[in-house]
Amino acid sequence: AGLHEQAAAIATQAEQTARSITDPGERMYALAAVADTLARAGLHELAEHTARSITDPDQQAEALAAVADALAKSKGTRAAWRVAAATCVAGRFPIAVRSVLRVNPSVSTAVVELLVEGSALRSLSLG
Repeated sequence: AGLHEQAAAIATQAEQTARSITDPGERMYALAAVADTLARAGLHELAEHTARSITDPDQQAEALAAVADALAKSKGTRAAWRVAAATCVAGRFPIAVRSVLRVNPSVSTAVVELLVEGSALRSLSLG
């Protein structure tokens, strides 16, 4: 078998091992670590699948952000945007923003303007 196939087989074993952990917190942490490692190894589809299987929203968002980062570095922005959007859907905006900025740093000005505007609106509603 080729190197890619061997890596995929090892990754599958690592994912199965992570899923066998009985403590839910430890299992989520292990799955996030597997997803991050898969993403950095270039096994993006398997990494995304593993990240999406994480039920803790924070861990899932972190894992999806790692996949988006890896995709942005290797495959370009289209796939990275899709996964960055999934990070947003996970409901963790600060993590999603970091992911989006890594995919396309040119949106930083727009993000800062939105954050400032949102902060000003919150101040008005609290005052």
